[in-house]
Amino acid sequence: MKHTEASAEWSKSFPNAAPAGFLCRDAYADRWLRVHSLPESKRYAELESERLEILRRHNTVACDLLGEGSDCILFLGRFGPEKLWQDERNIPLSAILPIHAMTYECDDDELQFFSAPVIWHKDKFNDLILASADDLTGPVMFANTKLGTAYAPYDGGADLFYPTHLDVGHARLNYRTWFSTRDDGL
Repeated sequence: MKHTEASAEWSKSFPNAAPAGFLCRDAYADRWLRVHSLPESKRYAELESERLEILRRHNTVACDLLGEGSDCILFLGRFGPEKLWQDERNIPLSAILPIHAMTYECDDDELQFFSAPVIWHKDKFNDLILASADDLTGPVMFANTKLGTAYAPYDGGADLFYPTHLDVGHARLNYRTWFSTRDDGL
């Protein structure tokens, strides 16, 4: 997939929201599920064993949702008007060079989304997952537009978006010990 196709591909699968978990959560509530990165909803890792648990959980849900070896789009969000990718945070992207995909008007600010085509593989994006878990990245989302799925890691967990509410029901059984105890699922 060419970079310039990312916005159009996203809109085919998710026409009612921009590619950020917090935006899709409202627009696709019936397709949404949130898992937490650590037991008892602990937000940040302090020990190496906790970092390994974050990677285990995130790679498990992302592989199940996106598909091992699947073509995906990586979206990275930045607040402000700048439409050229500037990696002021030193996000671990290896050789990936995101380009501007779309702008979303957010309150009194703009949210720019940059994209890059990637192939999802277990453990390939560990550094990015951990950076997101440490709140160092801004919005991150991997989307498999052919399946209509998306995985959005954040500091504390991941927002998962499935093709249908039935798929969410199946996932609830698989990941029931990784949920929040709150009624709203947050």
